[in-house]
Amino acid sequence: MIGPRARVLPRALVIVTAVAALLAGLVGCSIGSAVDRDRYVNANEAVFEQLPTFPGSSLTTESSSPGRDGDDGPVTSYTTLFLFALPRDATPTAVAAFFKRELRPDSELVDELDGPVLNFRKGDASVSINLESWRAYVLEIAVDHASHRGAAQG
Repeated sequence: MIGPRARVLPRALVIVTAVAALLAGLVGCSIGSAVDRDRYVNANEAVFEQLPTFPGSSLTTESSSPGRDGDDGPVTSYTTLFLFALPRDATPTAVAAFFKRELRPDSELVDELDGPVLNFRKGDASVSINLESWRAYVLEIAVDHASHRGAAQG
């Protein structure tokens, strides 16, 4: 005959195992990300909503990619990429001039690269206007609302 102690031990083992699995799942979720994705992306979208739209262009795609602290570190930020279809008569010079004119003086042009690629800063936010795909009539705008913050927060 099995005594009461024998029945308690397996039941206790099941409870301890279940609690351990639950805690491991909770800890695993918090290790993978240091920021709340939805809040971070919503803040990026709020910055994007304040940007001018090049005349005749239309938004085709929006996506967000995580930024990590090191190769395997936790997610510390998200960059939201907005792709636009440019009108067939748009030139990279005209599009770049439009954004330089419309974003300044409120935003600082911190870098201008061949492509052209224009990198602006407004407060903690960075906005990159990328025209490297202009021959395919594509404009890329990348936004990170907290890229210039000491420690990015969502």
